Amino acid sequence: MDERGYRIGDSHHNCKYSDELVNHMRDLAEHHRLTCRAIALKLNVNLYSVRAIVGYRRRASICREYRNG
Repeated sequence: MDERGYRIGDSHHNCKYSDELVNHMRDLAEHHRLTCRAIALKLNVNLYSVRAIVGYRRRASICREYRNG
């Protein structure tokens, strides 16, 4: 849950991509410098979803326990 008590990530009922896959997409974009198109083709994920996830417009919430330390 996030700080407002909402379910986030894998625990959300509309989750299509696992937290592991989201982290992998961001790692490929940030550290390996792959384009969103290359990530989408490599992982067989919708291009617009990759853009939103890599750009932190989707799946940007942080777990309450992690944030509070």
